[in-house]
Amino acid sequence: MSAALAYAAVALLLLSVVLTRAARRQLATARKRLGEEETATLEAGRELQVVLRELHDAEQRLAGLDGRMREAEAAVEDAQRALDAARQTPDERYHVLDRSEPARNGAVWAVEVARPAEAAPAGPWSGVRVYLVAAASQGEALERVVHRFPRAAGYEVGRAAPWPPATAPGFPGGAGRPTFRA
Repeated sequence: MSAALAYAAVALLLLSVVLTRAARRQLATARKRLGEEETATLEAGRELQVVLRELHDAEQRLAGLDGRMREAEAAVEDAQRALDAARQTPDERYHVLDRSEPARNGAVWAVEVARPAEAAPAGPWSGVRVYLVAAASQGEALERVVHRFPRAAGYEVGRAAPWPPATAPGFPGGAGRPTFRA
């Protein structure tokens, strides 16, 4: 019986060695799998941080775009109101009286010409018109308009002044008296 017990003890010892080796292999495989999963988890965490940063940046851009969109909508409303107001104002009409070649280095002058209603049957129009004339001086502008619309025909030539849009900074020749160049 002691021999059977010795065989049993050796068998148990061999069984424990085999089971220990199998357990070590499973433990090594589990550790390897755990390491891979930890690496994958860390990588997923980094990707999540990148995505969260991008989401935060996108939300900030969206908030900025919302603000710009509100500003643009307000500007459109203001422009619409200005357009509606401009449509309510009466039209400003100018008539152009000029030579076939504009005066060099001259200004644009607005000259008022009136034709009283009692003189209307003799002429094509009555009332007050504003004629635009390119001339080097106010006197030259008045002289050209008087030559075209004489007092004998029932016209009354009024004052001559620089044409306001021609004195604007965006007009060719800059602010002040614009110049004409051929």
